[in-house]
Amino acid sequence: MAQYKHDRFFKFYIQSLYKTKGETQQNIQVRNDEDLEIDLMFFGNRDNPGWQ
Repeated sequence: MAQYKHDRFFKFYIQSLYKTKGETQQNIQVRNDEDLEIDLMFFGNRDNPGWQ
C-alpha cells in the first residue's frame, strides 16, 4: 500500500494523541481469504488514569 505524506502525518498525530490513553499499532497483517492490512489500530487501557 502506498503511503502518502498526509497518511504518515495522520498516523503520527493519532499515535501522539492516544499515547496517554493506551497503545496504537501500525500495519497489522490480517489473514483471511485475501491478505489485508489494518493501517492503525488503538488498544485502550481503561485502568490508565488518562481516561478519567
